[in-house]
This record gives sequence, structure tokens and C-alpha cells, in this order.
Amino acid sequence: MTTIQQKKRGQIENFEKKLDVMLAKHSEYELVGIFYFIDPSFTKNKNYYTAELTKMSTAYNVEIHVFYGESLFEYLGYIDIWEEILLHLESWKKQIPDFPEINFDLDAQHTFEEIKDLKPLVFRKLLENEQIFQEIVSTLFPQKATLKLLLKYYATKSETIYKTISNDLKNRLGVQ
Repeated sequence: MTTIQQKKRGQIENFEKKLDVMLAKHSEYELVGIFYFIDPSFTKNKNYYTAELTKMSTAYNVEIHVFYGESLFEYLGYIDIWEEILLHLESWKKQIPDFPEINFDLDAQHTFEEIKDLKPLVFRKLLENEQIFQEIVSTLFPQKATLKLLLKYYATKSETIYKTISNDLKNRLGVQ
């Protein structure tokens, strides 16, 4: 959760830096700030962005908006361009090849057999970093089935490094 908070704050800080640069060259009355997300489904942080941009708007005396998807084009009076963008995105989507499956839990036993003998350093690095675990490992193993197989496997080993990995896995999986 910390990384999401940092990302939101970083986006706002980056926007404010750009606004500051623009204000060095233009009058506050000549500018309209636009914070834009092309995907209209990314609105989960809209309240945060709106609140922060409202504060910034007041502090700099600049009109600032946050837009998602077609709302920017509605604001600009170019809704037909949004429709054209959607058509191009649909066409492009049909042209790209299928992406490989990234859910390694679909065949957990097979995945387990493929990765169980990787060097302990690999698993230690994956498990010790919160961000890597949350953003990568949890994406690759969404049901945690392969990770549970690894936990059982490492629990049977006597070397300290495997006990360390086993304990880290227990903590990450919330297992007693």
C-alpha cells in the first residue's frame, strides 16, 4: 500500500513541478492545468487527485482539472476524436499477438517442479522485498498454490537458508 501512496504523491509532485515551470514562462491567467488518465476505469484515486489539485489550483490561482477517458475530449469539444482513438485502439488490440499466460498457479505442480531447485538466493530476494512480492510474485502466483508447494518443500530441508525461506514464505502467505 505504501508504494501506491508514494506513486500518487509522486504524480502530484511531478504535476506541480511542471506547473511551476509553466508559470515561470506564462501568466497564471494563461494556463489551464490538466491531469489526465486515458483509461476511464482508473478512477479509484479520483478523490485524492481532485482534493490535491483543488489545493494546488487555489495556491497557484490556476484552473486545474482531472479528466478520465473521453471527459477531456468533451471538455475540449472534440468528442469525435475520442471515438476515433477508441476505434484505433480496438484495431490495434486485434493486431497484437496473444500475451503469454502469467498465472503460474494454473498448473501449480508443474510450475513447482520447474522452479523448486532454483538457487535459494532467488527466493530470498523475491521474499524479502515487499514491493517485489506484492507487485510481481503475487501477480505471477495469484492463488499462491505454487508458493504453498514451495513452502512444504522447503520445510523438509535442513539447511538454514531453506528454513529462512520457509519462514519468509509462511509470513508472506499468512500461514502458521
